[in-house]
Amino acid sequence: MFMKGVFFLLVPVLFCQTYLFSQDREERKELLKLVNERQVMFDEYAASLKRKSGIFGQKTKNDLRTTHDKLKDIVEVDNKIMTRLRQLLEYSKFEKQTMSYDVNQYAEQLKNFERTQDTLLKQLARLEEENAKLNKSGSGRSKWTYFFLGFFSALIVYFLRRRKLSRKN
Repeated sequence: MFMKGVFFLLVPVLFCQTYLFSQDREERKELLKLVNERQVMFDEYAASLKRKSGIFGQKTKNDLRTTHDKLKDIVEVDNKIMTRLRQLLEYSKFEKQTMSYDVNQYAEQLKNFERTQDTLLKQLARLEEENAKLNKSGSGRSKWTYFFLGFFSALIVYFLRRRKLSRKN
């Protein structure tokens, strides 16, 4: 019976985990995409740092502006990554709270089922004892009933024969 309780407890938890893992994979893919995008931008930024298009191999204002713009783009992507990570952490906390609540709820239901089972088993044992007592007392009564029925039948047959014999005489 305990295995049934564990089964009823684990099935919903496993179902929730499957749903959450599929959702988790999508969020991780999005996060990985942002990280890859940031890597590409950083490579472009590193290349723009080396670029010197001015006279005598110097950096121009445009080179600095391009570098600065690329750095701004990197910061924007970093902010998106941080936002996504924060959301994932909050979602993970929510998942843990929900799962612990579900587990506690199922554990409480399991305890209630076990209490009900114990109560029903006690009632069954009590009713079986009563049934056995009734069968014993009933079988004793039926023996006496059969005895008296046989005795009275024999008396009736005896009196009927005696009456028949007295009429013939």
